[in-house]
Formats: sequence, structure tokens, C-alpha cells
Amino acid sequence: QSVDILCTPATLDAAFDATVRYPTEQVQQVFTNYLGWMVPACIVSILLCPALVMPCGFLPDGRPVGIQLVGPPGGDAAVLRAAAALEATLHLPRTCPQPRRGSVPLGTVGPRTAEEAAKHHEGEVQRHVERYSAPAAAA
Repeated sequence: QSVDILCTPATLDAAFDATVRYPTEQVQQVFTNYLGWMVPACIVSILLCPALVMPCGFLPDGRPVGIQLVGPPGGDAAVLRAAAALEATLHLPRTCPQPRRGSVPLGTVGPRTAEEAAKHHEGEVQRHVERYSAPAAAA
């Protein structure tokens, strides 16, 4: 079956506290590395498909939400046409309104410094090495 345009969330988490470099968890999910909260975009990037992320609305507290549009290889023009059509349909403001401060708790779990981020990734690198070097050692 053929699909003209695939739509996915831009990220797996809403906007988080600005003092957090990246989130390490969200409701019922732990992100073991920096890319965890951006899985939809990361997966598409390795497929070499044309894609773009654009705003598609706002949460009740005013934080923006994005959507990713993905086309087949070579389908760049189709992705741009779909984005233009969606933009014309949604009639979103050209600038992001100020979110209402204090209306919802923002995600605050995650490293706040480069040192904390490096420490968070130490365990991930070791798990990656163990996972992918074990079959080679057994061969």
C-alpha cells in the first residue's frame, strides 16, 4: 500500500523547562540518551526520506506542538505542498503567543549542565558497547 505523506509527532515530549538541556523521562517512559525524546525525527533521518517539522497547534497552556511530515525518497516537492496546504488550513499565528506561566508543571527531569549530560551518556555508551560487541566476541 502506498502512502503519500506520513505524519508523526515532532517529538515525544512537550516543551520542557528551559533550564533542562533535554528531558530524560516523560510519563511512563525513560529516555536513556539525548535522542530518546526525538525518536520520530531520528528514525526518519536515517531513512533518507524528505521531512519537515512545522507547528500544528498549541497545548491549552499555550506551548506549541509540532508535526513532522515525511514523504517518499525523492518526494521533496510533495512534502512542501502538504506543508503549505496544512499551513493554509490551520491559520496559525505567525508568531508564538506567550505560554501562560505556571499553568502546568513543565518537565524538569534531565541534565542541566554539560557535565550532567556527559554523565548521563556514560552509562548509555557502556550499554551500547556491551550490546553490540558481545556477538563479535562470541564469533
